[in-house]
Amino acid sequence: MNKFTLLCCTAMIGIAASAVGQEKGKPEAPSGMQNRIESPGSFSFGSAGTLFQSAGDLRAASESLASFGESIEKTTTNIGGTTEAVAEHLAQMSSGFDPLGLQNAFKTIQQQSEVIREQQEIIYRLQQREIQRLKRENIQLKATIKAAKSQDLPAKKKRNEAKNP
Repeated sequence: MNKFTLLCCTAMIGIAASAVGQEKGKPEAPSGMQNRIESPGSFSFGSAGTLFQSAGDLRAASESLASFGESIEKTTTNIGGTTEAVAEHLAQMSSGFDPLGLQNAFKTIQQQSEVIREQQEIIYRLQQREIQRLKRENIQLKATIKAAKSQDLPAKKKRNEAKNP
């Protein structure tokens, strides 16, 4: 805030300094036509009064600006706290507010999704068991067929030999 106050004071001094040296209605004298009474390094005391008055006005303006900055800072702090409290109250109010029943619908959908997921896991386990059972039966059938072929093969050889003497 001090930088802002300093910037405003500097701007006001710059404006006041440029306005102090100018008087309305009097044209500026050319540089070669100086007043004979004044020396080149002196200035008139009439403009010094205006300068002191401008400095006083500037100090009053800077004090006013400083108090304005303090009030803005307090207001900002109050607004921040109030905004936070309002947001918290709105969140509390809206947590139980469900005019269309969407919260209950989403809870129901979530429960249904959980049941469906559990059912899919059960179905997957049952399918895996059935696959294992079918593989065992397949292996057993292949072994049975192979054993039957091996027993049937010598009997066929005997029949073929009997037919072809």
